[in-house]
Amino acid sequence: MRNEYFEEIVTNSVQYYENNYLSPEFTKQTSRESVIDYSAYFYAYAVKLIQNHFQKNRSEAEQSVSRLLNATEEALVEEVKMAAISDYNSVYTTLLDRFNRGINYGEESMDGFKIMLDSSAKIIAISMYWLENN
Repeated sequence: MRNEYFEEIVTNSVQYYENNYLSPEFTKQTSRESVIDYSAYFYAYAVKLIQNHFQKNRSEAEQSVSRLLNATEEALVEEVKMAAISDYNSVYTTLLDRFNRGINYGEESMDGFKIMLDSSAKIIAISMYWLENN
């Protein structure tokens, strides 16, 4: 999963990692910047989830997220990839709704943790696919 977009997402995630209450503004217009911004937020969130749940340091959590993203990218079916290219906002909104269901369960619950982590990984994966193809 290492590519120029992944590195940019990781770099941009620092602002979200360091400020727990900061989140990106959702726009109807899909742009390279907005897609990277959304992904950076969810990358930072995934790192924090893993840190808090497994008591890992940031570097260990980032390694775990990287492995998760590789597995998620390999598991994405062609239908989802094509949907992400043609209607990114719709796929993103669906995953965001799923992420919010995880929040409703709570980070402390295993169901909430799994849903939020899975949704975050999928948002990052579809974002990278969109970036590579637009």
